[in-house]
Amino acid sequence: MRNLNRTFVCIVLIVLSMPFKGKAQDITKGKYTWKASQVTDGRTSSTKNSYTEFVTNASTSVDWIQKNGELKTTFRVTGIEGSWPNIDNQGTITYILEHENGSCRMSFERSASGLKISMDFEGNGNATTRLTFKVDSVIP
Repeated sequence: MRNLNRTFVCIVLIVLSMPFKGKAQDITKGKYTWKASQVTDGRTSSTKNSYTEFVTNASTSVDWIQKNGELKTTFRVTGIEGSWPNIDNQGTITYILEHENGSCRMSFERSASGLKISMDFEGNGNATTRLTFKVDSVIP
């Protein structure tokens, strides 16, 4: 019995001395679905319910899915500003995006107040539009 106790104590000490390696979720290295329920228009400051999804495809593209999947806009990533090695922690990263109607800056952010996506869109000579989405969940 005494040897069993020593063995147990040794196993516990070995396990406790091992470094913990949780799976960090780096937005630029995987595919993530960001589900949003509200959007705020930066020009009017009005907020409305809007069930929208964004799918980040590592560092290659971002899909903006609206109207229950009936409308999908795919943006090509042309640059990335910053880094956010673990989306479970507070941080931010900005994708520089292009699509057929112009360019866009899309920032993903987790702060103490929650998750949000800010989208600054400029199309063919139009004024910049800022949309901010309240994100309810992220699915890896």
